Amino acid sequence: MVHEYGKYLMRLLDNSELKFFSDVPSKLFRPFERKVKKLAPEFWATYAYNRDRSNVLFKYNGDARISADNISDIDYSQHKPEVENVRTFPAYEDKSWREIIDPIIDWILIENNCTPGGIVNKLLLSRIIPGGYIEPHWDEEPTQMISKRMHVVVTSNDKSEFTVNSKTWYLKPAQAFELNNMYEHSVYNGGDKDRVHFMIDYYHPDHIKEIFYGRMRRDPAECDISVNFNHNMTDAFNYYNTKRETRLQESNDTRVPLYIKQ
Repeated sequence: MVHEYGKYLMRLLDNSELKFFSDVPSKLFRPFERKVKKLAPEFWATYAYNRDRSNVLFKYNGDARISADNISDIDYSQHKPEVENVRTFPAYEDKSWREIIDPIIDWILIENNCTPGGIVNKLLLSRIIPGGYIEPHWDEEPTQMISKRMHVVVTSNDKSEFTVNSKTWYLKPAQAFELNNMYEHSVYNGGDKDRVHFMIDYYHPDHIKEIFYGRMRRDPAECDISVNFNHNMTDAFNYYNTKRETRLQESNDTRVPLYIKQ
């Protein structure tokens, strides 16, 4: 019986929550860190998501968006992100940003053995202010499900918690990893300094099967799940679309709720 796909769809080959790489080389990381630390409050305010969070988008694949009325005629089982659907934003048009972030993107794709010739679906800086909190969630939008999601920690502190599948990590600047975003995950910045991550979503069609099925299961009882790829992929998207619609019916806010943790 196939159900609750969030339990079964594995982002990483070994089913781990985070797949760590070596730290970003200093010659690549330090210029990026310095630039982020020098950003004025006015810069972050321009991109504020709400009072807890600022997301500075460089690139985003808008083709995966569900329409405002929650109806979509895209067949996500056949959906393949295309370059022309990836929008760029003003921050990416700034040459001083591209000179710093492009070498980091190249480095992490090689570090993670990503197949060349794919698409960077999403590229952003995510800032959580001290006391900021992101509720537990899965990444439900289709291209987030079929892309590899990689993080680089830019700034953090020893009280900033990143919890994935009920396991909590305290991460340090320059650490790089791939996130298994099919697991429930949340963030709480309990420190007195900003927590900023650089996030990279990368899509290549060769990666989809390993992203969804991996080579192992968390529970032997799951081994009898049918692995008819196209059928299961369609069911998976339907599951997440239904889950998202249910959440939208409960709240007029389509964003993942964030608030100050008490």
